Amino acid sequence: MAEDADLTHEAVLADVRTFVDVLEATHPAPFVGAGGRFAYYERVQSALDDVPSDGWPERGLQETVASLAAAVRDAHMFVVWPTADGTIPLRLGVVDGEIRVRSVREGVPESLVGSRLRRVDGVPVGELIERQARLRGSETPHGDLLNLALSLRNWRAMAPLLDRAERPDEATFAFEASDGTTRREPLEPTTGDGAERVAPSTLERPDSEAWPTYQLLPERDAAWLRIPSMSDHREAFQYRQGDLDEHARASARSLCRAATGEPDPDDFDEVLDKVPAALDLFRDLADEMATAGTSTLLVDLRDNTGGNRVLVDLLAYVLYGWDGVATARDRPGALRYSDRLVERRGTEPFEDEGREWSLRPGEYAIGGGDSTVEEIRDDLVESVPTFERLEAPDWPSAGSYAPPAVVVVTAARTFSAGVSLLATLRRLGASHVGTPPVQAPTYFGDLVSFTLPNSEITAMTATSRIETLPDGPGDVLEPDRRLTGEDFARYDFDRDASVLLALDEYC
Repeated sequence: MAEDADLTHEAVLADVRTFVDVLEATHPAPFVGAGGRFAYYERVQSALDDVPSDGWPERGLQETVASLAAAVRDAHMFVVWPTADGTIPLRLGVVDGEIRVRSVREGVPESLVGSRLRRVDGVPVGELIERQARLRGSETPHGDLLNLALSLRNWRAMAPLLDRAERPDEATFAFEASDGTTRREPLEPTTGDGAERVAPSTLERPDSEAWPTYQLLPERDAAWLRIPSMSDHREAFQYRQGDLDEHARASARSLCRAATGEPDPDDFDEVLDKVPAALDLFRDLADEMATAGTSTLLVDLRDNTGGNRVLVDLLAYVLYGWDGVATARDRPGALRYSDRLVERRGTEPFEDEGREWSLRPGEYAIGGGDSTVEEIRDDLVESVPTFERLEAPDWPSAGSYAPPAVVVVTAARTFSAGVSLLATLRRLGASHVGTPPVQAPTYFGDLVSFTLPNSEITAMTATSRIETLPDGPGDVLEPDRRLTGEDFARYDFDRDASVLLALDEYC
């Protein structure tokens, strides 16, 4: 075995084959984005041919498996890379096809906000994007940009990105300022105890720990609803009550403490009762908008990276009534039967009382678009106790108030179930402003993890296919009004430039 090798030739081959076996058995359509089965297996066999007879270091295997995951071209299929303790002291984002500085922390010049990333340790950003594309897949052309921005911020996969033998402790970032000058900043991951600073905003942002929140903007005749997550609210935990793992339970307890400012109770049902409910907030928002006669609702999904799609139903219900919920549920999809998914969620997702035969591993539970309002109503009542308690049996908040204009604001990182909410609101007549999400409107989701037996490398794979816009488009969901680089500069690199643009365009 080579001096720096951690794994034998046989162990490497076994792990690669395990990865491919799990991909084939679990992913809904593993070869659609990879050029077909034969092209993918040619890639696999080429990787196996490259394994030295005396073994490989774990990093070599990790990069190989990551490249095989990236070749699927699915943002939900990836290898989990170790991250540093902390992040670099600035936030990077994607604006108009470029990586920009969105905010900085103590010790980093605030004048960097708005500048463009050009190099890291002398490696041009174009080359970094190419390297990133080999480490994690993307469904859209600008997905590699966002993946790179997140890798740099979280100090993830820095050794292969910078072509180093080991992950560096520090790297020099070169930025181009708005006046064309180049700024070089040596950066390293820190825990970030200092408060984050951003470019001044002319808006007072409604904030919460993660659950939905809102405020009315009477001077604009508008309301601003922020939904940072599809999972961090009571109904999401209730909907998943049957398969909540320890991580999800810990998340619920953390939200409970944040909401109450007190220790969380021992009893988990009491914990959930204290987690803020999205339906409560949506009802209050509709009441306030109706009283004020609000003309425009901004639904801000810029920080929303997904979660549970039940929130789509709840917001559609309050704004548009049961017909809106039926539109939200009208999303053709397929869930693939696999041992790993059954281990996590049981067989219930695959059961159908009207079917006299059972699905086998590898087959699909196909549905969506054929549920009646009565069936949808029964499902929400059965699955979400908060909905039953507040709404059954008279449904007082169904279609409470929908302003004449609804505008959804997105960023590149709006993802997964966040895109499902965007797509539903667009189908119900909403306009769309901001940066197009890197998530395609037809996407793979419902993740499960697996671990390779010898290296213990962890990877994630999708198990379902979700079609949020049956009439297309299939890849990039382009906004009605994109935030351009010129817009960003015109708003002085404001942290809420997309919201300001939406207000100026639609209010």
